[in-house]
Amino acid sequence: MFYRHQHQFGLTEQSPIGPRFVNEYAATKHAGEQLVRRYAGKHVIVRPRAVFGPGDTVLFPRILRAARMGQLPLFTQRGPPAQGDLIYIDNLCDYLYEAAVREDVTGDFNLTNSQPVVIQDYLAGILNRLGLRPPIRRVPVRLAMHVARAVELAYRVLRLKDEPPVTRFGVSVFAYSKTFNVRKAVRVLGPPAVSIEEGTDRFIHWQQAQA
Repeated sequence: MFYRHQHQFGLTEQSPIGPRFVNEYAATKHAGEQLVRRYAGKHVIVRPRAVFGPGDTVLFPRILRAARMGQLPLFTQRGPPAQGDLIYIDNLCDYLYEAAVREDVTGDFNLTNSQPVVIQDYLAGILNRLGLRPPIRRVPVRLAMHVARAVELAYRVLRLKDEPPVTRFGVSVFAYSKTFNVRKAVRVLGPPAVSIEEGTDRFIHWQQAQA
């Protein structure tokens, strides 16, 4: 919901949301939050960022599939590389449990591991450990965004129901930093029990077991 096609650092629970959204998914998440806010009783809104771990069917499977097919590019642009936050699935489950059973937990919470990673470097490390070639085809971010815009428009005009092979949001994930301030979550719900390093190890072992 916070997402913009630009670098964003230290996003808090009070950071601006809307009125325009990068895709329908973000818009529907915001609409869901508005429904929750109308509830007169106790409520908690959680905003996990990039959930990963064993059993993942959303985040990494698409990336790994593209890597296996040689379709994953290496996005390039001026300036420092993009950083991003993730949250390991067990940490998210811990936080959801605390939010559900504790009467003192109310309001909005950004949820991450509070360990930002350099996105393309982190991904390259995972690919290496899984025996997959890292991307070598360099594509400028600006060009990728233009192509994604054209593809999205074509899918809309032709009313194609499948997901476009490339989207501006997908490019943005690799191109623009998104980090979150989760001091509130750590103070109220506690620090993450599983580090990014340990979570990545568990994810790698799970992926290897699927082969």
